[in-house]
Amino acid sequence: MTMPYRPIFAFLFSLSTGLAVELPYLQITEVVTGLHRPTSLTNAGDGSNRLFITEQTGTIRIVADGKLLDRPFLDIQDEITGLDPLCCDERGLLSMAFPPDFASSGRFYVYYTSDHNEIHISRFHVSADDPNRADPHSEEVLFRIAHEYENHFGGQLAFHPFDHKLYVSLGDGAGGRNPLHTAQDPGSPFGKIWRWDAEGGAGDLELFSLGLRNPWRFSFDSQRGDLYVGDVGEDKWEEVDFQPHGMVGANFGWSILEANQCFDKPECSTKDLIAPAIAFDHNTGCSVTGGHVYRGEEFAGLQGVYVYGEFCYGKIWGAVKEADGWTNQLLFEEEGRNWSAFGVDEAGEHYAMDYLPGTIFRIGVAVDHPEPE
Repeated sequence: MTMPYRPIFAFLFSLSTGLAVELPYLQITEVVTGLHRPTSLTNAGDGSNRLFITEQTGTIRIVADGKLLDRPFLDIQDEITGLDPLCCDERGLLSMAFPPDFASSGRFYVYYTSDHNEIHISRFHVSADDPNRADPHSEEVLFRIAHEYENHFGGQLAFHPFDHKLYVSLGDGAGGRNPLHTAQDPGSPFGKIWRWDAEGGAGDLELFSLGLRNPWRFSFDSQRGDLYVGDVGEDKWEEVDFQPHGMVGANFGWSILEANQCFDKPECSTKDLIAPAIAFDHNTGCSVTGGHVYRGEEFAGLQGVYVYGEFCYGKIWGAVKEADGWTNQLLFEEEGRNWSAFGVDEAGEHYAMDYLPGTIFRIGVAVDHPEPE
């Protein structure tokens, strides 16, 4: 099933003065369906061309040769407790990551929440006799982080393409109105992105970015190493933050700012804070879903484009950094789609996950599309 772009324009702001680049419209093609609340999609980088999808309720599924395998790669459902049975909880199995040497080591990492909302960052090993099965008894819990509330976990794991360290996002750890004031507190783990030499096996978590509310999905440009963060907002604004490769300790402003607006105060100091690359209001989308920079070979018109979306209205945008700011363009909209995450396969091609009913789509460039009205 292939669905074309439906052009509907809405208000966004960025730092550019206008569209300097005309980006191609997108279409999506169904790959598999029947997943249970997909939260992330990645590949193992081992030449198998398999897709690995985390399901929020505690299983990791494999898509091989375009088919969803019946048996899970990993099943830790017994560790996941208290999820809302209907929709949209922020807890559960939230992501996984494969290190660059996975093909030889068989190790991989997962992020999930357990009893009393405790965050677990764990390492598992693949089964010795079946590459499509992990050993659930091989778990090493590397970090346990107590968490008071039932939301704002962040939840992304990713290895950097250059330094090969493991990066993890933690939300500000709180309900609405920022009661814990953690994101600007250097003594708190929350509201930040951390990195750790997971495969080297030494050292503590190192602060990489701060001033984040709920960085549900972030990614690195595989060619440039730049960081892109989709940070979910509070009252009015959603934002995409950008941290160029080589910068450490970027402060994106929460909860002094929501996007580039003072939060809960008429005035505030923005000294040493980094404004969002792009932001949109809640008339445009309810919750940003960070994506990836396209570095595949099939669609030349998408080369270097950051493709991301939002959860409520089925919108997908493309953004490009230019000398004077950012070009940002709506590339796709399909009512009823809830984009929970985006992912990339071994060839660099992009996928979008529809949270309910649990469908994975491949993203491509639309050949024909209606003219914008």
